[in-house]
Amino acid sequence: MDKEANRSLISVRIQMLMALFGKKVSDEGFESVKRVYCDALEGFASEAIMGGFRKAEQSCERFPTPKAIRELCSECSVSTLWRYTYNSSKAIDPETKQTVPVKIDPETREILYKATDCPEGRAFLARLRELGKKQKSREPGEEG
Repeated sequence: MDKEANRSLISVRIQMLMALFGKKVSDEGFESVKRVYCDALEGFASEAIMGGFRKAEQSCERFPTPKAIRELCSECSVSTLWRYTYNSSKAIDPETKQTVPVKIDPETREILYKATDCPEGRAFLARLRELGKKQKSREPGEEG
C-alpha cells in the first residue's frame, strides 16, 4: 500500500477508536490527531496497522497514544529475522565431478546442494521413484 492509502486506513481506524472510547474532538482537532498518528504509523504495512488497531481495541482501557499504537503495530509486523541470505555459487559435485549450482551459508561457509546434487538427495529421490513405481503397479483395490 502507498502512504496515502495507509493515511486513509489510519484515519478510519482512529475514528473507530474515538467512537469506542467516547473521545470527541472538533474537525480541526481531528486533523491534528490524524497527522500525529499518521506520522508515527504510515511506515508500517497495512496488515500491521490493522493488527495494531485491532489489539488496541481489544486490550487498551483508555485511548492509546501514538507510541502505544506504534508498539502494537510492531508486534503485528512480520519479522524479517526468519530471512536468511545464502550466497549463490557453483561447486564441483563430489560424486559426479560436475559443476552444479549451490548455496553457501555465509556464517559457516557450508555448501548446500540441491537434493538432486548430493548423495543423500539422490538416494532419497531414487527411493521415492521406487515407491512410486510400486504404487502404480498395484492393482486397484489391492491391499498391501
